[in-house]
Amino acid sequence: MDDCSTDTTAEIVEQIKLQEPRVQFFRSSAGIRKGANYCRNRGVSLARGEYVVFLDSDDLFVKDKLRRQIELLSANENLNCCVSFAELFSTDNSEIVDNVWVNKPQSSDTALEIIRKNIRWPISGPMWRKSFLGFDPFDERIQAGQDFEFHVRMALKMQKEEMVVLDAATVLVRISNTSISRNRKLDRFLEYIKGRCHLVAEVPMSVVYKRELLKSVESSYIKLKLAGYQSVELQKYEDYYREVNGGRLYKMKVFLRLNQIRKKIKNALKKNHQKDSKL
Repeated sequence: MDDCSTDTTAEIVEQIKLQEPRVQFFRSSAGIRKGANYCRNRGVSLARGEYVVFLDSDDLFVKDKLRRQIELLSANENLNCCVSFAELFSTDNSEIVDNVWVNKPQSSDTALEIIRKNIRWPISGPMWRKSFLGFDPFDERIQAGQDFEFHVRMALKMQKEEMVVLDAATVLVRISNTSISRNRKLDRFLEYIKGRCHLVAEVPMSVVYKRELLKSVESSYIKLKLAGYQSVELQKYEDYYREVNGGRLYKMKVFLRLNQIRKKIKNALKKNHQKDSKL
């Protein structure tokens, strides 16, 4: 799936198709960029195979990734997911810089481990049985944090015996100043809030999961408030968060911490102003 790229992607893929007819190439309709979630959902709907795995444009599969995961899934029809891990590599020198995504669950509750960020799955790590993913598995209403939101929802509907772990790093995730995952604009924190609120509102889950998701909502909200971020959409999710959190915007402990940070910033600015006045 090509989301209206402006480089030579189309030409390169057309050449590959001449040698490998199983490769298919599709572009976003009407020449309008629609984001990663739309492209992934569209790709799933067009896929004709039994298994699905995602690969972002700036990342790489290691040799035999697909074969090894297919072998594990095809050996047991009760399996719906084969998880593998990733290593980060630098665009500058192609060296492995971290293996942060080579981590394993510390408990049998995969969903809770993901929510607490004890484990992180790269989007290209798991291979899925297509029938398990269903229709439009990605939330197209959000533009950031979608991998987390997707993995939480999949883990919540998956039993432990439906998943197998391939204990190997099969994906190389590119790290550079221009990669999409490095873009840390404040708008991203609003998208994190939206995605987590959608999960709490729409996906059946226990109180424990809801509590953990709301904690991460608080964290993103505080970052936005400290930066002075305001928008109509943020107010909408503020109101929703109050509703699901018993009328409170955030816990008293968090509120006190926020005030402490504000006071430190205010005092620092006051001291700088006094120094400037003496000069």
